[in-house]
Amino acid sequence: MNEFVVWDKDRRVWIDESYPFYINSTGLLCIQRNNKVMMIENDCEVFNYTGKDDIDGNKIYADCSIVEFEYKEKFNSEIKKLKGFFIWDNTNLLYYIEVLGVFGRRPMINYKGLKIKNLKIIGTLQENKELLDV
Repeated sequence: MNEFVVWDKDRRVWIDESYPFYINSTGLLCIQRNNKVMMIENDCEVFNYTGKDDIDGNKIYADCSIVEFEYKEKFNSEIKKLKGFFIWDNTNLLYYIEVLGVFGRRPMINYKGLKIKNLKIIGTLQENKELLDV
C-alpha cells in the first residue's frame, strides 16, 4: 500500500493523522471518524512517500519535503551544503532532488554516485516557501 500525506489547501493544514484516511476507488479522500466514513470536500493535495527517510527517521515526501544535505562531487573533495526538494520524473520513473541555487537537477536514486550525507527535512513547500529563497 502507498504511504502519503494530505494537505488541505483551503484550511492550509495537514489532515490530522490521528484519524485513519485513505483514497477510495474513485479518487476521493476519505476519513474514518466514529465508525463513519466521511469524504473530504475541501481542495486537498496528496503527496507520496519517496521511500527515503532523513537522518532523524522522518519520511520524505515528493513535491513536499524541503531537505538540506551535504554533497561531495565525484572529482572534487569540497563538501557543499545544499537544499532542495524531491520531485517525481514520469519519463525516467525516478525521484530527483530539485537543487535550489544550482542549475539543473541531480538524480537522487543513486546515493553512492552522488555522495549525499546528512539528508534532513527542514520544512515543507506548503508551509515554508521562504526556505526556497537562496
